Amino acid sequence: LAEVHDAEQIPFYFDEDRPEHALALREADRARARAREAVRAAAPLPDPKDLWFFRAYSKRPGESAHEVNAALLSQEAPATANPLTMVVLHGHAPRPHQRTIRFAREQHGLPADADGTIDALARTLARTGLWNRAHGLPAPAVTVTGHGNRSQAV
Repeated sequence: LAEVHDAEQIPFYFDEDRPEHALALREADRARARAREAVRAAAPLPDPKDLWFFRAYSKRPGESAHEVNAALLSQEAPATANPLTMVVLHGHAPRPHQRTIRFAREQHGLPADADGTIDALARTLARTGLWNRAHGLPAPAVTVTGHGNRSQAV
């Protein structure tokens, strides 16, 4: 890593249009490659199939990583505090999706910028609906409220 540091300083001594600058940049790249190979040789990474695998939830009590760490089935206090575990109780959208399209007075057609607003809402609702369906949850409810001349939404 010291070689990388030294090699990265050299290009600053030459103007960018000089061949020495390009040569110094190539040498810095070679120093980085040598350092990368040295680190890999010193501490090789295991194959992905040999890495740890665990679930944050389980069908049987006491199997999840959180339950094991919290020692929920034991009478003894856990060695470390258990991180907060959240369970999805509702759909992918915790709050209702709401978009507003404003019309000018006496305007009866959609404003020019309404297409983007409607498309964004449709994409969000489609994504939420697909996520909910994949997880056995109901589709999101859609309500369209319109205001006419001097009318109020109820």
